[in-house]
Amino acid sequence: DPSPKVAITGRFEFDFEGNFSRASNRNISTIRSSMAGIRLAWARVDYAASEHVGIHALFGQDWTPFASSTLPSLLETTGLGVGFGTLYERAPQARFGFTYNAGGSRSVKFQPEVAVVLPSYGNLPGGPDAGAALGLQLGFGERQGVDSGRPEVQGRIVAQFQLDPAKGVAPAQIIFSGMQGERRVIVRAADVPAAFQSAFPNGASARSSRSGYTAEAQLPTRYATLIAKYYNGEDLRFYFGGRGSAVLFRWTAFLPLQRPDRIIRRRVRRG
Repeated sequence: DPSPKVAITGRFEFDFEGNFSRASNRNISTIRSSMAGIRLAWARVDYAASEHVGIHALFGQDWTPFASSTLPSLLETTGLGVGFGTLYERAPQARFGFTYNAGGSRSVKFQPEVAVVLPSYGNLPGGPDAGAALGLQLGFGERQGVDSGRPEVQGRIVAQFQLDPAKGVAPAQIIFSGMQGERRVIVRAADVPAAFQSAFPNGASARSSRSGYTAEAQLPTRYATLIAKYYNGEDLRFYFGGRGSAVLFRWTAFLPLQRPDRIIRRRVRRG
């Protein structure tokens, strides 16, 4: 082995939760012909710097460091506990970190990580003609994060130890994570309502920030496993949090924002 301290790994994972086909030879059977969609696709480099320290870098789409460390054990992963307190996401990212192996009778390890993540928000804003131009609306909607001109920054630190020394029991983990990002909504001049075109002859834009933090734990024993997650933050809709996890469940928490020009209008009036 020319590089005994370096290991390169990768993973490609997909499911069939994509759109249904619309082809002449398949319309009658479209219900059983959903398209494949990527879940995970990444490459990772690990370097054994010393007996106790390992350094790693990951590039591609993976579970986000923020909030995704603890997930409910469910067979159906379409929503994975959406509306019941879970918080998670998968996103393109570049992640860097290291692992310190303190050893001992409990095999204690510490792993801090930092990542730059594609800022995604899942909103589908459009102008007055959005209903007739859904394809353009979809393309424009996912530009909000990118239009901010910066990536979302996320971090995570994990403390791992062997809670139950019984054979075959996975190690326990205590996890803290956080993130901060920003998005920008751009209203083109052609989409500004006629009553406000004189005030916004070149269009308008608005920015908002997103941040959050979590404290998580997964504590396996030979008898049962306890999984717990506490989170707080703002604008966590893309992570299936916010109003979607409120006591009064409202599907409107997941509906698109159709008219960003109305947001601009409200801000102008309040200002």
